[in-house]
Amino acid sequence: MTAPGREGEIPGAPFSDLGILRIDATSMDEARARLEDDAPDIVLTPLALGSEATVPIIEEALARPGPPRVLVLASHQEVERAVRAMRKGARGCLFLPLTAERLTAALAASLGQSPGPDDAPLFAAGLLGRSLDEIEERVVEATIRAMDNSVPAAARVLQVAPSTLYRKRAQWAENGDGNGKDG
Repeated sequence: MTAPGREGEIPGAPFSDLGILRIDATSMDEARARLEDDAPDIVLTPLALGSEATVPIIEEALARPGPPRVLVLASHQEVERAVRAMRKGARGCLFLPLTAERLTAALAASLGQSPGPDDAPLFAAGLLGRSLDEIEERVVEATIRAMDNSVPAAARVLQVAPSTLYRKRAQWAENGDGNGKDG
């Protein structure tokens, strides 16, 4: 869950790159509702929403069972407030302006993820931390799309029989795992 204090200061790409659903809140009431309804794994919040300090949201988030990881956003003029938030339990502080690279690293660290150089493409594709079935479905569906939606052509590239791909797609659709779509 993010709570952008100033429009456009939180890059969106790191969320999708890491497979994180971004949920924004623009008021304290909305933040509380999102915290309750969505049970986020990470809360990324400025030190204030409008004229209200977000420390109460941080405290509420951390009081939940299985609490989310909390990161705060601050300007360089807000260092003292950021320190107070961290004393309340925030795991880190990101100073604005925020680059996509810094946000990606902070989010990945908060999730306990740290891809090595050989894993970076898999990490960026959202494959690390997924089951082999999920990865297989994503790769198969992406290959079919790359082959102009031709299952036989995709089967040749993947070196399997077309019947294997038809069977797997039917199984995914039956199980509700994606209905033949990746993602």
